[in-house]
Amino acid sequence: MVREEVWRLADDAAGLCVRFVTDSRRIAARWTLARPNLTMDHMAATAIGGLDLYGRTEDGWRWAGLGRLRSSRRPEAVLAEGLSGQPREYMLYLPLYNGVRELSIGLDAGATLRPGPPRPAERARPIVVYGTSIVQGACASRPGMAYPAILGRRLDRPLVNLGFSGNARMEPELADLLAETDAAVYVLDALPNMTAVMVRERAGAFVGRLAERRPGVPIVLVEGAAHLGSAFGVPGRDSAAERTGLCGPCTWSYAGGSPGGWRMWRPARCSAMTAKPGWTAGTCRTWDSCGWPTRWSGSCGQCSAVTSEWAASRR
Repeated sequence: MVREEVWRLADDAAGLCVRFVTDSRRIAARWTLARPNLTMDHMAATAIGGLDLYGRTEDGWRWAGLGRLRSSRRPEAVLAEGLSGQPREYMLYLPLYNGVRELSIGLDAGATLRPGPPRPAERARPIVVYGTSIVQGACASRPGMAYPAILGRRLDRPLVNLGFSGNARMEPELADLLAETDAAVYVLDALPNMTAVMVRERAGAFVGRLAERRPGVPIVLVEGAAHLGSAFGVPGRDSAAERTGLCGPCTWSYAGGSPGGWRMWRPARCSAMTAKPGWTAGTCRTWDSCGWPTRWSGSCGQCSAVTSEWAASRR
């Protein structure tokens, strides 16, 4: 079971898109939104409930047109016109902060329409991104400008957007949900919604659970940026360093599997690092050894007072 807020946000269409090929010189759309709400006090209505059209060119995906909102009941818009009339693949992104109950695509009379071609086998598995409102799409101006959508176009891969605005807290049920998708890579960008206590209690278990269910699949963790106002002592927010379990100059990243198949955490950059990372008690062999313990603690020389303990797991 997931929390009610997560279940409600799962109804939003963030990340969903339709790929099709047509030779129409004009592309229109009519869609029915799940909810009449079209406004948020910090975000464009077009991103909340509009459509965003991209076309494939020799240079990759390029923006082609926009479905603006002119009605809350059943919006209708011409997305693009004056097109070449040559068959082209298009990708139509659905709204970021609303659900879609029905979608119709309008074309010129006599124009052809067929599904987008299957992706090459080496790019068929999706990128799965789990995270906060930033992942879901706040505060992009258009649905295709959410950063996971940009990433998907740049790498030309399918993208699963599991952004839950204000509610990315690494519950174990969400690790199970992510693992249901046979992903090429998992990207975890949840820190802005988590406190330092949540990170200490949940992050290691979440990553371990996901790695156990999808052995060998890379897991990328995105470090949280400092919240606006933190420099002015705004209360109620843990600093980015506290949430990542670090002091200022350190960045820790998920290192993937060593030659023997262990998964581990290591300091990626630190001004105090020497030739070997300064792990505390717990490391039993050399850095490239396959004999890592199932749990260990580590810290670099400059932040020795901050010790993080994580679970390792075999592939």
